[in-house]
Amino acid sequence: MNDKELHKILEANREYAESGGKFGALANLEKQDLCRANLSKAILNGAILKNANLTMANLEGADLRKANLEGVILNMANFPLADMRKANLKGAHLEEAYLQWANLSGTNLNMANLKGADLSGTNLEGADLTGTNLNGANLTGAVLRGANLNDAIISNSPLPTRDELLRHLVVHAQSANFNQAHWCGTNCCLAGAAGSLINNQSAGVALIMLVLPEFDTKVLYETNARTAITELKRARQQIYPNLM
Repeated sequence: MNDKELHKILEANREYAESGGKFGALANLEKQDLCRANLSKAILNGAILKNANLTMANLEGADLRKANLEGVILNMANFPLADMRKANLKGAHLEEAYLQWANLSGTNLNMANLKGADLSGTNLEGADLTGTNLNGANLTGAVLRGANLNDAIISNSPLPTRDELLRHLVVHAQSANFNQAHWCGTNCCLAGAAGSLINNQSAGVALIMLVLPEFDTKVLYETNARTAITELKRARQQIYPNLM
């Protein structure tokens, strides 16, 4: 597909979205080769991109709400600030994709591959991440309230730098489901995870989880947030005695 044809399809989808379906046409880009395509700020809500190849595509600020992206290849694609609310990304390939500050709330990421992806600041509230591969993904500041991470792989994140450890790598995870998730080698803190389900145990009012590559998972259940933070600092000092 050449640039002129793609532009025509994108314009028709924009008209369709803005007119509520009265004008234009819903974009159907199923199985299309859109490798390295520039779709920055494209209006693709509701579009069909099932099994398309969007490797290294630029989708910065794109509107992909409720789009069908099942099985799509988005390895190393660029998605900062993209709006992907309630999109279908089941089985999608997003290895090393850049999704910083994107909105994926309510998105279906069942069995998706997000290995090495940058999800820092990403909104994953209510997302289905069942069986998702998050091996080495950056979840700093991600929002996982109400997300389902049952059987997800959350392992082998990079060893934190001194500054990162002092700041904590915080994931907001109220009411999230982490049942059977694999945490080996992960570096993150789960703060404010009240109501979360972790290995069939319901978290208390305040939960902070410290998981570091050299040690088994350390979970601190506390009823007082200030006490939990104090205990976390103490545990961290034991692990990194030379850290000031």
